[in-house]
Amino acid sequence: MIKLSLILTDFVNLKRLIDQQVAGAQQKGIENQPLWTMVKPSAGKLDRIIIEPSELVCLYEFRAFDTVTAIIEATMQHTTVVDSFNTYSELRMRLKDYMPSHSVEGAVVISALTSKQSLEVTPRLLELESTIGEINRMLPGFVQTTTDLVQSLGPLGKKIFADPKFPTISNKPI
Repeated sequence: MIKLSLILTDFVNLKRLIDQQVAGAQQKGIENQPLWTMVKPSAGKLDRIIIEPSELVCLYEFRAFDTVTAIIEATMQHTTVVDSFNTYSELRMRLKDYMPSHSVEGAVVISALTSKQSLEVTPRLLELESTIGEINRMLPGFVQTTTDLVQSLGPLGKKIFADPKFPTISNKPI
């Protein structure tokens, strides 16, 4: 339950980070631009959260196979998001090696590219946009399904352990 809560927290925090950076860019007048231009890279790396098969034994024994499957899916989704965002951050930070900065206006760096430079950098920009766009599209669904899963573990734990005091997570919106 704790590791699943950490997975949910990562999903929620990453979605919040993206939304806040987009909102901040829009407040600065940066609108209708590719998402990669608004979402800054992370300075650190997100860590994978691994749920070992041994941690799911009691669920198998209780024959909660759907819950086991959902936990495995959430773990795989988390790995996908973490690896993708770490890759995005690396690529985004290295972008400055390919785009000479010419001027800075506030927090916005403006680069002018020659035709040759543009041809060289365009595949990198497409990769950045594709990566952050896919992360942004996946996160709301992952947040919802993982929230539902975390909330379902309390009642299931009460049944498995015959413990009416087994902790539950409320239905408060995240």
